Amino acid sequence: MRHIVITFMLICTAATVTAQQSSIQFGILTYSESIERAAESQRPVLLYIGHEECGSCLTIQHKIFTDRAIAMMVNDNFVPISVDPHSSFGREICGMFDVETHPAFVVLDSDQNVRHKFVGVFSKDDFVQQLKIGLNDEDGLEEYKRRYAAGERDKVFLLNYISRMRDAGELTSDMVRE
Repeated sequence: MRHIVITFMLICTAATVTAQQSSIQFGILTYSESIERAAESQRPVLLYIGHEECGSCLTIQHKIFTDRAIAMMVNDNFVPISVDPHSSFGREICGMFDVETHPAFVVLDSDQNVRHKFVGVFSKDDFVQQLKIGLNDEDGLEEYKRRYAAGERDKVFLLNYISRMRDAGELTSDMVRE
């Protein structure tokens, strides 16, 4: 009987570890704790802003967050945190990071500076590409905004800048006309 109990406990432990590795570990830390962990681990925060009544959010949760390779990438390279935009704290976060569309993802450094932002539903490959952009200090949305403000206008840069603005939900018709 003792062997059965030990075997059962080992199977449960293995199942828990496998489940943790096969989904993104949102909700473990508070926002403040996530910022502290980011500073300690020198990893950026991946802030997910979404809710259960949002069809696009549910699509992301079921098709992207449960993908084993994506979960491992996020859990290994980011400090993930999820925020409900309908909570008082969530509304504050949406205002702080200019989020109007859900699902939204904001990549932050440990000083709460935005490195990259993207909104909406993406294929698995495109989601991974967005994560990679967020990991590269020189490739994120905020760096492109800085370079644009500094006057950079070559064609390749402008195409990438427009793509990042579109993916962040910040592209306007005035920008396209300019």
